[in-house]
Amino acid sequence: MNLGNKMLDLKGSGLGLFVNVSTSKGLLQDDEEDCFTWWFVGSGTSGSPRRPSAMQTALRSCRDSLPLSGSHFKSKKSNLSANELRAIKTLSSRNDIVIRKADKGGSTVVWRRDLYISEALSQLNNPQFYDKLDDDPTPSYQKVVSTTINNFISSGDLPVFAQRLIQKSPRCSQFYLQPKIHKPGYPGRPIVSTVSCPTSLISAFVDTVLQPLVALTPSYLKDTTDFLICLNDFVLSSPSDNPVFLITSDVNQLYTVIPHADGLIAAKFFFDLRSVNDPPTYVLIRLLELVLTLNAFDFNSEFYSQISGVAMGTRAGPSYACSFLAYQEKLFF
Repeated sequence: MNLGNKMLDLKGSGLGLFVNVSTSKGLLQDDEEDCFTWWFVGSGTSGSPRRPSAMQTALRSCRDSLPLSGSHFKSKKSNLSANELRAIKTLSSRNDIVIRKADKGGSTVVWRRDLYISEALSQLNNPQFYDKLDDDPTPSYQKVVSTTINNFISSGDLPVFAQRLIQKSPRCSQFYLQPKIHKPGYPGRPIVSTVSCPTSLISAFVDTVLQPLVALTPSYLKDTTDFLICLNDFVLSSPSDNPVFLITSDVNQLYTVIPHADGLIAAKFFFDLRSVNDPPTYVLIRLLELVLTLNAFDFNSEFYSQISGVAMGTRAGPSYACSFLAYQEKLFF
């Protein structure tokens, strides 16, 4: 693939850009602060949501520390040369390539578009995981989510302010690949951007309940740093005549192979561990079911739905996958 000399020079810079974002006090209004408010156990099922006092203090401090406008910010000089900036602009405008972050390592990858599309279609044409649709189901998805939320509000299972879980301006999710340059053949990891899709808010809501429960499981590790911290206190001792072997394993395509029924059983197990069943477990399970099934997305102007597992990209996905594995550990170990 011909990128040109100036563009090849960018490889030494990692094709990375640091963008200075100016934020002002006027940008942090009530609507933005709503993202901090979901559900707090013991808040009841009526009236307005309550923020913990610590959160209110933190928000107030953050807001007060911001300038009244962005006029106090001055543009900083770019750390790239004029030629490098022109090369980046040229690269970003080309329609024969796709620029993506690598799945691991943080590298930026320039992918030939025809190869990118071919890799994506090789995955999407697998009937075990995906189904091709005739048109965009976003309007019908929005109706189902809206009806479900309003019905739970009418029955008293959710408070009136749960209407905030209904997306105001829904759009179809977008499918893309992250190149696995550390693997032979450079396959792509399927990611679904669910920003502003009909289930994005209920997915985030379910995650605020499920994630803390999953984090309490014995084998839970948040990330690599958490793992390294655990190793600091880890001591492996065994009799000399009885050696101990460390074994690791990996689930192939975990997110796409979790059966819906088994995944929901696992999630229900953890929801039922709460000391206060508010909101009720059956409400959370129904919302999670919508996240798993109303999952259509657009790729290359074609629409698909994922018929197995959970989309890697929806907010509740990691917690859902962790709950499934944690439940399997409980069953078999």
